Amino acid sequence: MANWVLRSPQGVNCAFNPQAPECANPSGIGATTVAAESDGFTGESVQATARATETIASAAVVTSAWTSVFTNDDGSSYTRISADIITEAVPTTSIFTSPVRTTSPATITDPPEAQSAGQSSNNGGVSKGAVAGIAIGTCIVGAAIAFIVAWLLFKRRDKKFIEKTCPSGYPIYADSSPELVKVQKSAANGSPYVQVSQTQMRTPIPIPARVAVASPQAVNDALTGILPPAASEHDVGIRISAVFAEIKRHVDTYYRDVHASITPSMDSDLSSFGKDIDMLELLQSCSHPTVALKHALAAFILTITAPRQGGDEQTLWPSELTHFIKSQDSDSTQLAMAQALHRRLTVHIYTQKNAISPTNRSQSRLSNLSALSLTRKTSSAIREAAENFSLTFFPWANPTFGDQEREGDLAGIMTEALETRIWLAGQTGEWDFEWGFLGRGLIVVSPSLVVREYGRGPRRVVMDQNVVGV
Repeated sequence: MANWVLRSPQGVNCAFNPQAPECANPSGIGATTVAAESDGFTGESVQATARATETIASAAVVTSAWTSVFTNDDGSSYTRISADIITEAVPTTSIFTSPVRTTSPATITDPPEAQSAGQSSNNGGVSKGAVAGIAIGTCIVGAAIAFIVAWLLFKRRDKKFIEKTCPSGYPIYADSSPELVKVQKSAANGSPYVQVSQTQMRTPIPIPARVAVASPQAVNDALTGILPPAASEHDVGIRISAVFAEIKRHVDTYYRDVHASITPSMDSDLSSFGKDIDMLELLQSCSHPTVALKHALAAFILTITAPRQGGDEQTLWPSELTHFIKSQDSDSTQLAMAQALHRRLTVHIYTQKNAISPTNRSQSRLSNLSALSLTRKTSSAIREAAENFSLTFFPWANPTFGDQEREGDLAGIMTEALETRIWLAGQTGEWDFEWGFLGRGLIVVSPSLVVREYGRGPRRVVMDQNVVGV
């Protein structure tokens, strides 16, 4: 803050040396009068009215001076002086009143020290660093609040968009079509009258209905309550493995590894056994004949229990099951599933009618095949097949057991194998056995089990074949 002081009259040297003796003001004339006070920040001057009475002699020199005193924050001060010199030619005495400017244009601008001092006083003593920190913090907090508000608005909008959905699954654009909103609200309230916009709308393009394609799950749902649940691949593998284990047990029990002489009358009978192999040569060169017998018996049982293919081949397959449709390769998925459904229903009806599943395995053997409720012709065919194998491989039979016991055990295994093959035909998919050719010195004693889904697609191996070296 600066105080402006008017001193009058003064000498010319007082402008440069205020402490000179002639600059004193002992008289009452021209006494010091505070004319105005100016703000150092705005530079605005305040005008005051000064009233003075002076008597000036002829040819007198009147000097008017303004002294500005500035004080810095560190206690130092400096003085600025402005002076006006007036020469009067005629002595006169007058009383006048006039507005007096408190500062001249040359003294309006304050020095930088004064401006900084004024700004510091207006800021209440807060430094520039603190002000900048407050401003930056305010910007960060404001940006965070704006981001949170925007996120909440978008989330609320998405929630409304999901809730406003037609039963057909198409979204309702409520913000862009108020008429549709009214229609939907009226329908939701159960009102029979709705407000419809008069604006002509484009006719929607009809969407073609999707053709339902049958799937394995749909077929299973249609058969729920009629057919028993389909067995898993693991369960199928366990049951087939049990049949092959019985074949191995029968050979290990009722036959032995001995070198037997083969007469010419036996050649034709021995050659009829085996799968893609010369059984006669194998028995003559093999050091373990029981391995060749296991291969021959497994191939023989799978052949006579296989479904009839439409010829005069010897088979135990029931005649009631010879006419169901075998699935053929087709591009129609519906046809393949219909064929599978027909096959499963046919097998289910047959098993329920003839009670094919025995309640006890050992009891079915002791009752001499009575558990299967087979026809007399089928029972005789099973007995004849067991006798044929026993007679052909008699030279390697274990003399500890009699022929009747050996043939009865084999007939029971054939019956179980037939039951398993019929049960397998009633499962989903098409199941089959495959024999692999491995070359000289190796022999397959049990084939691999494969399956194809509804006769379509590549086959999948469920159980690998069992190979033994000879």
